[in-house]
Amino acid sequence: MSPTQSIRESLEFVVTRELGAAADDGTAQRLVDALLEEKPWAPAGSVNDLINRDGVAKILGVGARSVSEYALRDPEFPAPETTGRLWSAQKIRAYQKMRKTTRSPGRPKGSPNVKS
Repeated sequence: MSPTQSIRESLEFVVTRELGAAADDGTAQRLVDALLEEKPWAPAGSVNDLINRDGVAKILGVGARSVSEYALRDPEFPAPETTGRLWSAQKIRAYQKMRKTTRSPGRPKGSPNVKS
């Protein structure tokens, strides 16, 4: 088996697992083909734009557990693009910008961790 074929099979396995029940016979293969085309642009919802919970956490600067909390409790948090819990990176970045403009600043750095 060539290295390229091995990579293709690994990608198809991961994509099929992430899509779960939403994957039909050719979905994983079509998505992997799109990934391997290496398009320089990634419109929202395209396969090149999809990220998992760890990717969302990295963009937002939080832990993966916090991503699950946002998804459950924040009505402004973008819905996953797939049943396999993949989000549009573009929508997550827009959410991050919105959060930065609407959140209160919290406790100032260096403030004591005691109640007054």
